Amino acid sequence: MKNVWHKLFVGTMKLNFFIALITLLALSSQVRAQDSSSCGDLPIEPVILDGATSKIEEVIANSKEVHAYIAEADQFLDCSEARYKRLSSSRVHKAPVAEQIKIVTARRNEIGEEFNDQVAAFQAANPQ
Repeated sequence: MKNVWHKLFVGTMKLNFFIALITLLALSSQVRAQDSSSCGDLPIEPVILDGATSKIEEVIANSKEVHAYIAEADQFLDCSEARYKRLSSSRVHKAPVAEQIKIVTARRNEIGEEFNDQVAAFQAANPQ
């Protein structure tokens, strides 16, 4: 009788272990997929016009493109920063995300400054 109970107990433990292992693998693959998922493509940078030679309509159209780019970059950065926080504390995992955040932030700011410089050039070329 002892042998039967032992076999039943060991069989149940093996089954429970197997179920726990399958569950753990499923959950870990979901976490890895979530953490490895990207925040989409990098926002496409607009071409900044030459303010000194542009017409007002071109400046307005370029303004809309720049604002749309900045909004997309902000959304990308929000997602990337959230992703960075979700990643493990390993520098190997976090470093590429941190670098991408740094690059996109710098380009977003540079494009905004470039556009503002060209608006100033437009205003200088078209005094009112």
